[in-house]
Amino acid sequence: MSDFTDSIIEMHSGSDKSKGGLNELYCDPTLTCDEQGVLLKLRKDYGQGTLEILSPLPGFRMYMQDMTFSSPLKQLKGAGIESEDDLLLIRFSLHGEFEFAKGQQRLKNTPHAACMILYFPKGEVITSWAPEGIQNQGVSFYVTSKDFFESFGDHKSYPSPFKEIKSGQMNEVFYERSQITSSMIQATRDILNCTYTGKVRHTFLKAKGAELLCRYIETHPKDKKLSVRAQTFKKEQPLETCDGWIEEIHFLIQKSYASPPSIDELCKHFGQNRNKLNHGFKQRYGMTIGQYTKQLKLDIASQELKNSNKSVSIIADELGYSHSSNFIYAFSSSYGMTPAQFRKAKST
Repeated sequence: MSDFTDSIIEMHSGSDKSKGGLNELYCDPTLTCDEQGVLLKLRKDYGQGTLEILSPLPGFRMYMQDMTFSSPLKQLKGAGIESEDDLLLIRFSLHGEFEFAKGQQRLKNTPHAACMILYFPKGEVITSWAPEGIQNQGVSFYVTSKDFFESFGDHKSYPSPFKEIKSGQMNEVFYERSQITSSMIQATRDILNCTYTGKVRHTFLKAKGAELLCRYIETHPKDKKLSVRAQTFKKEQPLETCDGWIEEIHFLIQKSYASPPSIDELCKHFGQNRNKLNHGFKQRYGMTIGQYTKQLKLDIASQELKNSNKSVSIIADELGYSHSSNFIYAFSSSYGMTPAQFRKAKST
């Protein structure tokens, strides 16, 4: 075991006083860990899915989450953090919904693809909530500001919150959500769908994790339109976006992915023409509505293949494919292997 994996085991048992303990949510991590990282499986009474943790850079913890909760969790005990130093949480979310809270004050991370940064000074405690039935897929990084700047130095392209944190001007809890670019989405998917094993897997994940952070730092400040909302916890209100109808379309697709509404139906419902609707969605999510719906189905399929014993034909039917052969072709084109090969690779 390494110091890193030992610290994760302590988190699981709850012996680390700065963590709430992951024991309640996940099965024993000592069964699936090595000197490089830990793989935790969600207990069946909470839902299905996995959480993999490793360190891509010195002082960084990378959390790779792919799970669906079967009941709403009012508090994720493992997410309650009280740091001995100021702490940064940088999250890249493909799907899912969380609420972050400081005491009674909450901010909602709405269910869509986005990236976010949460900064809290020494001694602050942040907890999170998650609803049932929504697939949560994403990659998160926890790191102290000291370790962050030791790894990335004085980069000219730092987003504004990093500049304030580095200069010591940020002395309160800060939350910002911004749009995720197509390159960030692809890197996040590469991490979550990695089928390598052993040291090759860890090397790949560490490289991709570092790439994801670099893309965020490099991209964030160059386009002011990417910033959705930046605020402290002084005001208790949910996050909103300028184009709420785009978010609503995304939510409808997530809820009815097996039989999604047509473009014409969406245009009629939201009072938008096809060009504006398609352009707005692609600008927001980096892909067309059709491409996003297809990828969402495949993301859900990958989770089912990893965490259930459902047959390929049943999964294809639940996802709305008229024939399992169409599903197998679509999956193989995206992942470079058949669903059966993917399931076998993940099981090992």
